[in-house]
Amino acid sequence: MKYCMQFAPYNENSLGILGYIIVINKQVHKYQLDALSPNLEAIGTSIEASVLNDIIDGKDSAVERSETLEAFATENEKVQEDLYYMLLVLSQLDNVIDANEEQFVSEVYSRSKISLERKTEIENKAKEDALEYRNDNNSLFVNTNMPSKGRIQLFKESCVRLWSRIRGKRLVEEPTDNIDYQKIIQRCAEIAREDFSVVHPCYNDVIINNSQCMEYLENYKNSISLSNDISAEVALIVKTYLDAVQNNVVEQIQNAEASLSQKERTLPDFTISLLGRTKAGKSTLHAILTNQGYDKIGVGKQRTTKYNRVYQWNLVRIIDTPGIGSAEAAGRTDDEIAQSVLGESDIVCLVVVDDSILKDILDLMDMVASINKPIIILLNHKENIRNPVKYRRFISDPQKWKNDDGESNIQGHIDRITKYAEGKGYKELVSVYPVFLLAAQMSNEEEYANDKVVLWESSNIDSFINQLKNWIVYSGTIKRSQTILDETVQIFKISYEQIIKANEPIENHIAFLQKSHTNNINLLSKERDKTIEAVKRTYRQRMEYLANIDALSFAEEVYKEKDISDKWPAFLERIGFEEDLKAEINQECSVFISKADSIVRELFEDVYYKMKNEFAIPNIKVPLQIDFKSIARITGSAIGVAGAILIMASNPIGWILTIIGVIVGLGAQFIVSKDKRRQHAVNKIYQSIRESILDDLDNQTEKAGESVSVQLNKQIDNVDDIYTNLIEGLSEMKKQSDKMSNEYLSQINWLNKVYAWRIVQFLSNGRDEFSKRRVNDTIKYVDREQKGIIQIKTTAKRQKNLNTELLEGVITDKVRFM
Repeated sequence: MKYCMQFAPYNENSLGILGYIIVINKQVHKYQLDALSPNLEAIGTSIEASVLNDIIDGKDSAVERSETLEAFATENEKVQEDLYYMLLVLSQLDNVIDANEEQFVSEVYSRSKISLERKTEIENKAKEDALEYRNDNNSLFVNTNMPSKGRIQLFKESCVRLWSRIRGKRLVEEPTDNIDYQKIIQRCAEIAREDFSVVHPCYNDVIINNSQCMEYLENYKNSISLSNDISAEVALIVKTYLDAVQNNVVEQIQNAEASLSQKERTLPDFTISLLGRTKAGKSTLHAILTNQGYDKIGVGKQRTTKYNRVYQWNLVRIIDTPGIGSAEAAGRTDDEIAQSVLGESDIVCLVVVDDSILKDILDLMDMVASINKPIIILLNHKENIRNPVKYRRFISDPQKWKNDDGESNIQGHIDRITKYAEGKGYKELVSVYPVFLLAAQMSNEEEYANDKVVLWESSNIDSFINQLKNWIVYSGTIKRSQTILDETVQIFKISYEQIIKANEPIENHIAFLQKSHTNNINLLSKERDKTIEAVKRTYRQRMEYLANIDALSFAEEVYKEKDISDKWPAFLERIGFEEDLKAEINQECSVFISKADSIVRELFEDVYYKMKNEFAIPNIKVPLQIDFKSIARITGSAIGVAGAILIMASNPIGWILTIIGVIVGLGAQFIVSKDKRRQHAVNKIYQSIRESILDDLDNQTEKAGESVSVQLNKQIDNVDDIYTNLIEGLSEMKKQSDKMSNEYLSQINWLNKVYAWRIVQFLSNGRDEFSKRRVNDTIKYVDREQKGIIQIKTTAKRQKNLNTELLEGVITDKVRFM
């Protein structure tokens, strides 16, 4: 860069904004560090000596981002211009300014004193300098470890082998070695940009559609909360279902946005990511490839940053990740480390030592394969040949480590990896290369200069490097399409299948609820009718006993009283009439109550356990807890029927007794005999009560039945409402889930057609400019139902001449033309 920072900040924390722009995407690009270092030297500091070190290493002790912004705001205008310029350069050195970087740059500018005119000048200058820096430094790789003739010869030989396979015959003459590698990389970038222009609106459509569905479900969920006619348990279940779907879809949206950002960042570059355990050889590998970082290899020198490191080599972008399953990952899980690079990687390289293949490596293979991405297993031989005795033994037979037979040796490990991948159904995705990285590293050291060539050649690193070059030169364009188009298909497919899988139990449960709804309402209706008849029978029997037996006892007790109107309620209470009748009615209602309670309890239990066991969205926790024993008996109010019936049993008697008392009082004076007076009074009271009860008993019994019917119908309606609301809630969720899955499927079908068109273009050496019309005219149908196979129906001319064998080892699926 021609411009260099000139003014040291007054507050060192101001430099922190440069650190945060570097790590804002959880990656540290070597270009950024290399460009920043001389600028810091110009103002008398360095990364290691400033607040930048802790920020870039992601340490807890790092100054907070807010503090760096506050410090920047206090600087004078000249310092702010310097820092703002450097901020913009750093944000553009890794290719693209994404949304996170734009937001932070905007936030920094809002704290500055820089005028709009000056801001524009600085931005133009920074953009120009960043591009110039990339072009100057992103050069072809030249390996100083190997004599140039040997390296060229090896590359020629690999090209001959590939060319022979392409032509279907063995060639005597060699293809030209005047391959314009840079133009090939540029062509890959052009294809990538075109493909990105295809997937970008697909991502946007999916995100918009999912967001709209979530907004609808959120409004529906809130309407449940405000509803007065839905039970709390139903609201809880429906809302929990909705929360689970929402959480998953929101996560999918966030992952989609992150994946889109990753893809955009790597459009100009073919990208290789290095994954592996600590000390497996990742740092050694990138040092060998880039001729940089040898000084950081060795005990105690492993980096501890939680961020990925990015390097440029041979016009290729290499991402070195923290070691999985170790403290080096700084708290990140293995999945998080892998996910941080998968979206932007054309090839994933797992660096594995040959002493053991641990489960976490196999799990990583599964994860990478799940999105149809090629996997290179770099099987690094573990042997310390720095030991003089071992070194002499090694030099005497430098290929022995690779050629030895036996399960514990290299080939045994290769066989186990291949067998595992085959068992998992993705053997075609995996390529295994045995290497001896320590030997390659030692070939660069002065101490072993005499054996430089032997060390390098025996390391077998050239087989890996040449394969990478072959992939880029001969199949880079289709591999870029695989990364951008096919990987998007796989990501969308995972989300689509999750929604479909989650919908299956919901759909089944809706059907079950609908059938159960009808059956149980019919069952309760029958129980209601039986209960009504039983209550009427009990009521009649009890009232007849009251009229025939209890009324006589009452009359004998009160015949002497002048006013007996208030005696009847007390008598009924004393003989326990109300309690007995209530108990008898409750007994008759108990079957209905038990049946209704059982239906509701089983309904909630069924929904709950289906949510727990069948709601098939990975990593979703359903936080619903129901104490089924404490669910309120929804039919409890039916017991109040007894009270309503008791009113009919007691109140009509009161006014009759008032009249009887008067009649008895008037008639008693005409009766001379004491016994006769007594008998007359008792009979009068008894007959009057008995007649009063029995004369209207049929009518009162029917009313009792009607009262029971009203109460029990309310409970049936409650059960009916619970079913209706559950079915409605699940149906609303399924409706929105269907809308989301249909959008995913639509985008998958379109992207499959574009990918198929790219395949046809690759096989026919076509360079047609992309257009939607051209894709639809050329590709009529794509079938990917069978795993690992793409069936394409095309109108392309000379379809029979398209040699699908050219795709073997290039893309992961077998291609068949229909």
